[in-house]
Amino acid sequence: MLVLSSVQNPKVKQARSLATRKGRQAAGLFLVEGTKLMAEALAWGRIPTMTFATAAWWADHPGIPGETYEVPDAILAALATTETPDPVVGVFPLQPEPALPGGLVVVAHKLQDPGNLGTIIRSADAAGAAAVVITPDTVDPYSPKAVRASMGSLFHLPVVRMPLAGFRAAWRGPLYAMTLDGAGSLYAFDFRGDVAFLIGNEGAGLGAEDAAIADHRVMIPMTGHAESLNAAMAATICLFEAARQRIV
Repeated sequence: MLVLSSVQNPKVKQARSLATRKGRQAAGLFLVEGTKLMAEALAWGRIPTMTFATAAWWADHPGIPGETYEVPDAILAALATTETPDPVVGVFPLQPEPALPGGLVVVAHKLQDPGNLGTIIRSADAAGAAAVVITPDTVDPYSPKAVRASMGSLFHLPVVRMPLAGFRAAWRGPLYAMTLDGAGSLYAFDFRGDVAFLIGNEGAGLGAEDAAIADHRVMIPMTGHAESLNAAMAATICLFEAARQRIV
């Protein structure tokens, strides 16, 4: 194990570049921050290329594969994207692009909040979904905030990147667009079999042209005074309604 003492070290500089989408795409790598996420990644067979941690952390976690570096708190703070970082940051290869599976799928279209996307990935995993599809205008699922919000689900749930039109052409089951003016209640449909939910931008929702690509426009009934739901919350409700139907 090497001991690093400067933020100008090339390895540290490379890891710091992964905080941006451009840096991740150029290197084919992304950051995993914290002991819990590191453990989840390792448990699912993900092998880090580099791991940076404090001496105290290494004393409790020997045997991490890949290049290992002992760093002081100052370097760890420069690497981490949180205000109070856990004393370890791992660098992992971006995961191979999977094929589109059948089953239960959620399509995240033009989402801009990485926390929302990470939460949708986590909810999809919990609901037994087969994949999350992200369209080109959606935030990067490998951004540090999205990785944290996924709580490890990113390591074992396929995330498929493809244009909305390409998904529509490839998808053989019904596609349900979640809109505030949907013609039918979420609870009136049969979501067994191959089913995909289309979730739009946090503020603008789905445009008319995007919603028109779906087979059905569906709404979540709300009896209170709230105008709408958070995108991740709406996706979670849809996913678990489908999950409920599949287990009864």
